[in-house]
Amino acid sequence: MKKNIIFIGLSFLFITFANANYVPTFLELESNQATYEIGDQALLMAHVRIQPVHSDYELYLKSKFSTTNLAIDQVAENEYVAFPPVLQESGTFAWIVYVYIQDRRLAMALNHSKIQLEKDNLKIDQDLVNETDPGERELLLRMKSRNNTIISKINSELAEGRRHLQTIKLNVVVNPVQPKNLDQPPVALLEVELDRENRTYYVGEQINFVVTRVADLTGNEILEHILRAKLKSWPVALFDTDDENVKNGQSFVLANSHVGEQSLNVRLFIRPKEKAQHLRDGIDSAQKKRVEYIELKNNYPNDPVRQSYFDFKITRLGIVISNYYNVLESMLDLVTTNESVVFINR
Repeated sequence: MKKNIIFIGLSFLFITFANANYVPTFLELESNQATYEIGDQALLMAHVRIQPVHSDYELYLKSKFSTTNLAIDQVAENEYVAFPPVLQESGTFAWIVYVYIQDRRLAMALNHSKIQLEKDNLKIDQDLVNETDPGERELLLRMKSRNNTIISKINSELAEGRRHLQTIKLNVVVNPVQPKNLDQPPVALLEVELDRENRTYYVGEQINFVVTRVADLTGNEILEHILRAKLKSWPVALFDTDDENVKNGQSFVLANSHVGEQSLNVRLFIRPKEKAQHLRDGIDSAQKKRVEYIELKNNYPNDPVRQSYFDFKITRLGIVISNYYNVLESMLDLVTTNESVVFINR
């Protein structure tokens, strides 16, 4: 019966194309850059073009990058993203996405059981760390083995309940690192002015300074300029002013570990503005989707199946948001550094 239901769902899905004489494309794959360099963090995107018309069914996506399984997560109704590990080799690598259709409620129920067993296994692993009695350890290991057997059966049932619709591939090109081509040399781009001419401060005081970016950099793309500051190894806050080229810096001297001659280091980075904004838009979408799942979870306090499902989605989106920020950071290119010496006394 289950297979018949899914095939009925497929007939609804394809009804629009019955007379079209072609195979529809369910996804469009895209990367956030045309090519990459070794050391880059890539963002891969799948845009859903066709959804099941019946609400009982949903698309399910799996992906591989080269030969390794790669998690793919939904960040909006028709948008999915994947983040391969930092690219370590040059060459052309295939991102392959497999498109399936599945029964939404059946998948949710099976995944709930799977999540509970995986949580049980985590608890068993914690117990094994402290358990020294051979008999108790053997019992715990048997319980974990039983759980793994059930998880394997659930995975098989999930796979049997899906119907493969399409496999789509995107080639990702990774080049060796190339020197950056800027129109101006990175010389005298920053000025830093401290609020004391003698540059001497005491523990408990605040160091105030002004950073001025005295020139813009241009390249093949519109660039955004990012300033970062540190006192020794401690991050220092920089605040916007009415002038986009000027920022105010404040650093509290809070510890005796600051005492002595210290370096106030201000660095200027650049990255492509349009690409960075695209990533920030992705972060916004993922955050909205995460809030949506939190609200849905709160709507079903007595439904353990939905609770497990939404918990999983909330956790995954937290990882996705973190990965978005990692990609943003990986796009930064250091242009120049301004270093000022300050003296700190007790």
